[in-house]
Amino acid sequence: MELLRIDSSSSSTKRFTSPAAQENVGKTKGKVLLWFTPVVFSLFLCVSLGCSFWFKYLASAEVVKTQFTEISNSALRLTRFQVYNRFLANAVTAVNIGKVIGRREGVEKVNNYSIYPPSSDRFLPPLADALSENGGELLYFGSEASDTFYGASPVMSGEKRLLVKDSSTKGYYVKYLAQQGTSKYQMIRNLSNVVSNKTNYSPKSRPWYTAAKKKYLRYKATGNIYPCWSDVYKDFSTDALVITVGYPTVDSITGEFLGILGVDIGLTQVLEALGRAKKSASSFDQDDQIVMAIVTERENGDKTLLAITETVTQKRMIEIGLATTTLDTLA
Repeated sequence: MELLRIDSSSSSTKRFTSPAAQENVGKTKGKVLLWFTPVVFSLFLCVSLGCSFWFKYLASAEVVKTQFTEISNSALRLTRFQVYNRFLANAVTAVNIGKVIGRREGVEKVNNYSIYPPSSDRFLPPLADALSENGGELLYFGSEASDTFYGASPVMSGEKRLLVKDSSTKGYYVKYLAQQGTSKYQMIRNLSNVVSNKTNYSPKSRPWYTAAKKKYLRYKATGNIYPCWSDVYKDFSTDALVITVGYPTVDSITGEFLGILGVDIGLTQVLEALGRAKKSASSFDQDDQIVMAIVTERENGDKTLLAITETVTQKRMIEIGLATTTLDTLA
């Protein structure tokens, strides 16, 4: 309750507050303070805790990032060891055998390789045995002059086979079931046991041949010859998806381009190697939350998923056909 006191000595009016009113105002201010103080404290506490958690998150995020980087680098090293070394080993095999043929050794140059005599069975089949340790599934040679073909699978593989297309097969692509030769690792074509024969096969038109020859024409002017990896394609005989390392074979005396020496690697071999690399690098991953993949670049620049450890995408790759698929198709 407020009263107005009029001072007769002055024309101004002064406000007068009674003691009771002053007591009520004091109580109101006290209530406001009692309400205001805990609210401010709570807000301060929330802000402090939020800042604390944020700074801890930033610090822990850096630690997690560092740990993830270390795990990724470890996985990358193991992947290169498990997978890349396989590719490298088969490339070295292709180069060395291609140079041997270029020196006119091993595979006899009979009428420009129009026919591969039985003596050829003593050369490529034993060498093919070394492929199995590095995922190689077939070792072969395709002739430029005669468009003929001679190939051998590793003797330790499930099916021992020799594949021939020359004048002796009348131009058919014939798969022979091989029989044991005079030595442990020698295979000889069993002419009475033909597994299959196909027509319309031209080595010179196959992806592994055209890719390697293109590289040869590009680099021959420099005097350097390099192995070449093909795009993923279907094997003519089995329809399995494979990738080939091809090496242009050149006559060491005349410089004549003789053909392509090739080594096939099945994608199942690449996938198994990738799986082993993941298991070694991420053994703690029990729920398949960590995914590892190998991406390759085609001749036309498209990116292709070569192998992946995630099962759903694996099935998708098989459904749509990897040989004609880019990463955009898988998305």
